[in-house]
Amino acid sequence: MKNFKKLFIFMVLNLFFCCDYANTNIQAQVLIESKLEHQNFNKICKQLGIKCIDDQTKLYSVRGNNDAYYLIDSTPSIYRLKNMGSEFVLLDQWNFKDYPHSHASPVHEGELQRNGLKIFPALYPLNKNEIAVAIIDDWFIGYSGGGRHEQYADFVQLDKNGKYKLAISYVLFYSSEMIRACFSQQEYITSPHCHDEAGTMLNIKFLDTGLNYFRWILNYKDYSWASHTSEKKKIIKKYSEMIIPFQNSN
Repeated sequence: MKNFKKLFIFMVLNLFFCCDYANTNIQAQVLIESKLEHQNFNKICKQLGIKCIDDQTKLYSVRGNNDAYYLIDSTPSIYRLKNMGSEFVLLDQWNFKDYPHSHASPVHEGELQRNGLKIFPALYPLNKNEIAVAIIDDWFIGYSGGGRHEQYADFVQLDKNGKYKLAISYVLFYSSEMIRACFSQQEYITSPHCHDEAGTMLNIKFLDTGLNYFRWILNYKDYSWASHTSEKKKIIKKYSEMIIPFQNSN
């Protein structure tokens, strides 16, 4: 049954990719961090009435649009700005400090510690007009010589006047684990790989099929690399899932 489900998904994906009406050139906009002098950065923060903390508050530009900027802080909040030359004008802002994330806890809740919510610096297209941001629930624990990291995303549509609504919930965004496997100087010298490593990476594709919202194709790549083996022995598994905004949220 599981293999049949995978085959069905594969056939559906191929159907969308081959059809003329499916626009596969749609991409998420990764925001570009802007480097400003400390004085100018503080000026923007003062204008917005927020306390900017180094390394926790960043200003981003939008590729191909010299006037559009976003500021993201650690509360977390995101501010949409317009560069007027001599100053930045606030167009809108969204605060997620008390956001009820759909991911309650990780599978290994007893081990991992919550790092809080974060906004990933990218804009995700829901259709030709609406965009979403990823609200990341971040978990981590450090080991001696390694650690485990898990991130889960809620994709939230940004509406006017600071309003927002959940479009897609509970998406595994990233995971990684590294466990030390060398414990002597000799092992570090002779072993081709001194850790057990595993993880999951996500790449999202978007399809415009002429409906209200783009189809999102979540392309996952799982990897595992056993200790004391060469990188050629790393195991890669790929799989995909198709979801539709506002039809897959809890």
